[in-house]
Amino acid sequence: MTPSTPLTPSSSPARIRLKLTHKAAISSISHNAFLATKDQANAARMIETTLEARAINTTKNYVPKQQEFIAWALRSNYPDRDTVTELKLISFLEEEVVKRPLRRQGKKALAAKEVELDKQVLKWSSVRGYVTAITDLYNTQKARNMNSNPSPRASQIRGYIKALQRRDTALAKQNYADKGRDTYLDGYTESQFKDMCVALWRSSAAVAKPECYLRTLVDQLLGHYLVARGQDRRHAEISDIHTFEFPDEGSTPCFPLIVTMRESKANQYGRLETMGALRNKDPWICPLGALGFYLLYRWDLTEEPFPDFTERSRWYNTRLLLSTRGRDDVTEPLSYNAQHEWTSKAHGMAGINSTKITHIDRGAAPKRAELLGVSEDQIARAGRWARNQMIGCYLTCLPLEFMRRMGGHPAQRGCFEIKRAVTPPDELLALIWPGLDSWKGRFGIQEGQIDDLAAEGFYTLLQHLRTVILQDSVPLMEAFPNHPIWAHPVFHHIAYKAFASKVKSCHQDDATPSLSTRILEAMPDLIDNLQAISSQVVDHSRAHVEGASQMTQIESKIETMAQAVKKTQETLQYMTGGGLMFQLMMTPPSRPASIVPLPLFTPPSPLSSSPDSLSLSHPPPPPPQQHQQQHQQEHQQHPIDLSPPLYRMRRDVQTVEHLYREWTEGLHGSMSILELNRRYGHHWRRGRRDELQFYSLRHEIIKEIDFIATCEGISQMSAMQRLQGRQDREKWSLDKLCKRLRQETKIRRA
Repeated sequence: MTPSTPLTPSSSPARIRLKLTHKAAISSISHNAFLATKDQANAARMIETTLEARAINTTKNYVPKQQEFIAWALRSNYPDRDTVTELKLISFLEEEVVKRPLRRQGKKALAAKEVELDKQVLKWSSVRGYVTAITDLYNTQKARNMNSNPSPRASQIRGYIKALQRRDTALAKQNYADKGRDTYLDGYTESQFKDMCVALWRSSAAVAKPECYLRTLVDQLLGHYLVARGQDRRHAEISDIHTFEFPDEGSTPCFPLIVTMRESKANQYGRLETMGALRNKDPWICPLGALGFYLLYRWDLTEEPFPDFTERSRWYNTRLLLSTRGRDDVTEPLSYNAQHEWTSKAHGMAGINSTKITHIDRGAAPKRAELLGVSEDQIARAGRWARNQMIGCYLTCLPLEFMRRMGGHPAQRGCFEIKRAVTPPDELLALIWPGLDSWKGRFGIQEGQIDDLAAEGFYTLLQHLRTVILQDSVPLMEAFPNHPIWAHPVFHHIAYKAFASKVKSCHQDDATPSLSTRILEAMPDLIDNLQAISSQVVDHSRAHVEGASQMTQIESKIETMAQAVKKTQETLQYMTGGGLMFQLMMTPPSRPASIVPLPLFTPPSPLSSSPDSLSLSHPPPPPPQQHQQQHQQEHQQHPIDLSPPLYRMRRDVQTVEHLYREWTEGLHGSMSILELNRRYGHHWRRGRRDELQFYSLRHEIIKEIDFIATCEGISQMSAMQRLQGRQDREKWSLDKLCKRLRQETKIRRA
């Protein structure tokens, strides 16, 4: 056996394992460092991408405030320089922001004009803007691994902002700030709005180039009827507008102006927002007429070419409100300063005094709709303040009731009527935008056609605006015969004079609706009156039936008591054996006149006339008329009990359709929920907690049916079937559907 080779220190098993462990540790540390470096690089790229995609106005608002904070921190010689912390933010606000006097006094100042600027300070909302901007700087430093401190927007900062709010409330009262701001007075009235539009028409007729006045007119009308922000109107493009016919709206074909928006101040993520306006009965304030004349001037009376729909890149970016700095670039938007200047000039023409300029329509138009009786839900949809998954994905979001009332029409469907809507001859239509006819039939999905839905919708809108221009030109030309737009060849055509005479004859009676429109307008009131009369008749008949039933029960009880008295009398006669006769007679005091008095039991005995005989009897009954009067008086003193029934809603109803039947018709001969609510209010379920909760949850179904019917302008039955279809698709129980609808209602109201 050969001896084993001795192990050297360098080749021992422990030494080998140590080398391997050391190499693995070095490899693990290197890999972890690599991952950390990679993650930091990705985070840095992410924050840069976020900053690049930020809205321009947000950048303009944040950057000056952040630079002001950085300069203050460097002047203060902080060891960590401009690193954002909560205490450093508090010091900056206290030293540089909160006590800073105003540089200029705006219309929303918390003091009267006579109060000096050095005695006024920034409002709490401005201070909050600094907090938001510097918090954003902290987030950027955090993402770049430059700041490890906690967020500066802690409870101390939030409490400080609330203290500033209370301070501003006291200063507003102390410095006599205008109490009319943000009220109905802070806007315009209906007459002022019309005066502004008429003044813009009048001013445009007094100049050689009326484009700026026509553009301002369109800007104001779009802001009023679409409840659109000034920024949305400036950035709107002609590819954002279109139309289609609303069926069964009235005797006049209804083609509303529809504007879509996928990017705005409150919509940074491409969500579809839809706005709409109907043609107004008054041509002075009609948004479609003003838009038609503005585009007519641009494309037929200036050097701007008619849009080319061949490719989307050739016309999609054309601005709706064009800047007048140069016609070489039709994609340049209207600037804020130009919009502000011309809007202020328009307000001055009508004597409008408001704390808002370009944003005035967002407050004045909803207030006007509220005075017209438009529902809160319709106003919220018009201003895009209510959003949920259904609106925007499945519904058009068009508030039909709001659009009708703001356009001067009745709220119900079928009453849209424009008396001046006389069909113009084809030779006049062909003269407006002559290049439009070359695109007829070129849009679609067939081979050789242009597959562009936006182009097809805009083409339909221009076809309709042709007709609107000719119809509205008649009253406008009569008011402003020297307007430059009448230089267009269509208004000098031989057929225009005959067409204008027809429009004049119809337009004179435009204020009086037709007989069919008046009938449709009065139909809701007529239905309500008929339903009220029907309910009264049903109540009287039911009361009569219930009264007759109770009288029958009373007569039966009287008959039973009389038979018992008669038996008692016979028993007593038998017991006495003829020695002493008792005559018992009962005449109930409330017996109706129709009941014949029962005859007394008189046996053939001489003792009946003896003075020793005892007669225990009531006085004789009163005459029939007197007895009937007594019965009526006692019936008035003790009315029939009409207390509400203890109805319990069916727990076995599991579909929307069956619940709707129980609510409107009643199940298995029971009274419907609507009838119970109409007759007894909430008393039929009062005092029963489980019934109150069950009723409240099931009521969400009925409210959703009303919501769909109102938004879509469809019947209750169609809305119910649509909701039933949703339950079938989602395979939800009725309880889950009710709870989901309750959540969606809260989102709409938020």
